[in-house]
Amino acid sequence: MDEGPLKHYRELCQADEIKSDASQLAALEKLQIFHNRLKQNKESSGFSLLSLPKRLLSKEEDKSFIGLYLYGGVGRGKSLLMDLFFDSCQVEKKWRVHFHVFMQTVHKKLKETKEKLGSKHSHYLVDVVAKELAKEYHLICFDEFYVSDIVNAMILSKLFSALIEQNVCFVLTSNFAPKDLYQDGLQRELFEPFIDLIYDRFEIHHLDGEKDFRRQHDIVLRAFIKVSAKAANVFFNYILASISKKISFKSKKIKLLGQNIFIRKQTDLIAWFECDELAEMPRGIKEFEYYAKHYKLIFLQDIPMFLERGKDYTRRFMNFIDVIYDARVKLIFSSIYDIDQLEVHETLQFEFERTKSRLFEMQDMNYENDKIIEVSSYYESK
Repeated sequence: MDEGPLKHYRELCQADEIKSDASQLAALEKLQIFHNRLKQNKESSGFSLLSLPKRLLSKEEDKSFIGLYLYGGVGRGKSLLMDLFFDSCQVEKKWRVHFHVFMQTVHKKLKETKEKLGSKHSHYLVDVVAKELAKEYHLICFDEFYVSDIVNAMILSKLFSALIEQNVCFVLTSNFAPKDLYQDGLQRELFEPFIDLIYDRFEIHHLDGEKDFRRQHDIVLRAFIKVSAKAANVFFNYILASISKKISFKSKKIKLLGQNIFIRKQTDLIAWFECDELAEMPRGIKEFEYYAKHYKLIFLQDIPMFLERGKDYTRRFMNFIDVIYDARVKLIFSSIYDIDQLEVHETLQFEFERTKSRLFEMQDMNYENDKIIEVSSYYESK
């Protein structure tokens, strides 16, 4: 085996960067076969799933499978496996994207297409958008796939069916088995055709290791502290002073999607938020993406008990953590509660496990520590 995710995984193990895990290796075998088939197909005929073997990953049934759905609990290494697959995959038109961002793109294209064609052609809109996406991407990879919005839930079956018709293939990772997606969601019966589609057209693999790899290391110096708001101010200012004496905060106004947004405390490369600022009022993914793009270091003060704040507040916080985690922003944060003490509404408990696992990883001061060095060098050179 000359190339592919399995080779890169073994190289990381040999270099003692990670420890070999049987459950990860089993999932990587699936990803490696997918990688090889895509590579062979590309070399023989150009990219078209129509020429792939009838059974993509095995020979159990006489039907065409167009992707892999990999699921398992938080901290099992799904993102690492996706990194290895995506980076080694030789499909040129590929897209690794957070599901929120993907659906924003879809809805934007649907709106533009409706304005162009008129409402009388509304039943064709998804097909038109699918054809546009298929011209741009032959492979779409979703990391941490989950569905919570009824608008998205209603169109996924038609959208994925249309993309499959256009020979787009997929790799999805999720904390949820397909049958558990959108549990207790409004009008879930209208979402069930999408679940059937996943079981019918995807190879499904359960990553069933018991370790949370994000919690394995001993944490000596933390980017998280369990203190009151007043003490958090002292803690944050101490860290800032250790980075550079030249940091001075100011407010800033930005305009996103026609909305004026006020950032109370920020400077070049750094922003400081109270949690209520980010989650109390309606906030969108685009705003969080702006922060992830413009700031290397974010201080987040006073994470509350979410059970007392409601589901909308909790979802905004979860979205914020997802975005800055994906962008590898350095986060320093505080709460009067330990991370394991944070409670959410029962309908969000499963999804929130991913958020807690990411917070555990991010609380290590060594996580993305190069961002601290980068920020310090920037200010010291001024």
